[in-house]
Amino acid sequence: MAFSTAIHRFGLVASSNGRLYITAWDTRGRIIGQINRQPSGHEVFVGIDSGPTAIGFVMVGNDDLWNGEGSSAAGPTVITEDWYWSS
Repeated sequence: MAFSTAIHRFGLVASSNGRLYITAWDTRGRIIGQINRQPSGHEVFVGIDSGPTAIGFVMVGNDDLWNGEGSSAAGPTVITEDWYWSS
């Protein structure tokens, strides 16, 4: 998901069914952070706060992009809902 305005926080509600990564890039295309949510048997809110650095793009999936995994549409389906973002 790409943002056209300055976004500094992004989050969503993740289901209990699988590993989930939220990876963020700044507006210049540099990776700035990632969170890793392991399945816990419960639906939970997970999010990332970039502090003073604006988020230009986020990717949600089951690939560990921060540590060099490639992005792929393959893998288990992770159900998400209620996506939120703010400046």
